[in-house]
Amino acid sequence: MEQSSTDSLFDLQVDHETGEYLRETGKWSRFIGISYIVCCALGLVVLLVLLLVLYVFRAVDLETALEAYPTLAGREATLIIPFMLGIAGCGILTVAGIQLVRFARNCKYAVQQQDQAAFNASLRNLRTFLLLFGIVIILSVVASLLQMAVAI
Repeated sequence: MEQSSTDSLFDLQVDHETGEYLRETGKWSRFIGISYIVCCALGLVVLLVLLLVLYVFRAVDLETALEAYPTLAGREATLIIPFMLGIAGCGILTVAGIQLVRFARNCKYAVQQQDQAAFNASLRNLRTFLLLFGIVIILSVVASLLQMAVAI
């Protein structure tokens, strides 16, 4: 049957139950987004400390360092690839966390104000988050494969 109503199918119509789900989704998205940002900041600090340790081992007499830590022999090159991918991953996940926080903010506003443009913006932010998260997953798979290839 044809729809006899003149209402647009694309107007934002949110009932109470759906609004509650979207508000709850916004709260959790905000929490997860902030957690991503904090964890990535901590990850960058760890990676910078690792870089400092590698620099110190180069600055010290390499033979003395290898006597103290014989497992480091030839491992500097194998640490550089995951280090660079880790920095890229932390940067991408930080941006993804920001997108998730923006999704939460726009979603909350859209539900409160029944604003279609804000709802579209929130879904665009969610799409960007998922895209960036997918890129990080691909980078982690590539890093794992490169580590296995170097270890062989």
